[in-house]
Amino acid sequence: MSLGKKIIGTLVLMLIVTGCGTGGKMESNETEVDNSMLVKLLSEELKGDTKLKGDLNIDFLLKVQSHVEEESNRETNESEDKKKEEETDTSNNEVEVREAEIKEQKEDNEGKEEKEEEEGEDEEMRGKVDFRYVAGNELPDNVYEYYSSIQNKDIRDWRIFNNGQEDFIVISGGLKNTGGHSIEVLEVNNEEGITFIKVKEKSPGAGDIVTQAFMNPTVIIAVDKDRVTNVIEVVDEFGNPFQQHGESM
Repeated sequence: MSLGKKIIGTLVLMLIVTGCGTGGKMESNETEVDNSMLVKLLSEELKGDTKLKGDLNIDFLLKVQSHVEEESNRETNESEDKKKEEETDTSNNEVEVREAEIKEQKEDNEGKEEKEEEEGEDEEMRGKVDFRYVAGNELPDNVYEYYSSIQNKDIRDWRIFNNGQEDFIVISGGLKNTGGHSIEVLEVNNEEGITFIKVKEKSPGAGDIVTQAFMNPTVIIAVDKDRVTNVIEVVDEFGNPFQQHGESM
């Protein structure tokens, strides 16, 4: 673009921006330009006549042109900066969305793993529980002391003692006036978070020879403590419960 056209463009912008009408004046330092002259210059420039250019202060016009170009560049830069910010915001939003998706997926996976672990633990705690009978000479001291203390007492209950990896469960049937009575453990099962111990109480037959003495039939079993739930119920074969802990010792 020729210098004349650039100047014309600058003057047009000046007239539009300042809102000056014919007959007004524009000042810059010591240079004064009559607006009617600008209009006339524009008219002559359109006709290809540039003889009036000399009547204007070219330095002033160049400064105006430079200012307009700076403003144009500033607007362009601001537009580009805004576009970059929008692109950055879009990129950041995409990253945030992706991070949120990854976090959600991770939480879902952790939830599934926890559920599987719980289901696995529940599965381990279900069903039959192995146990073994324990004789008096195999008992830990605290269990043996309790066992000895109830032999001649009317206590019908069950008690649990922990000894390392095993739980010792002592079940007594209450004081009987003869020997020949006993308790048999039929099964130990975990059902719905409860450890059920089913027992059968045996009594001597009519013709059996028995000891004539008061005795409290007692049975002791040992089970893996990891296979026993926090809730234990001991019942006889008819579903009658044994109370946990007797009132007398």
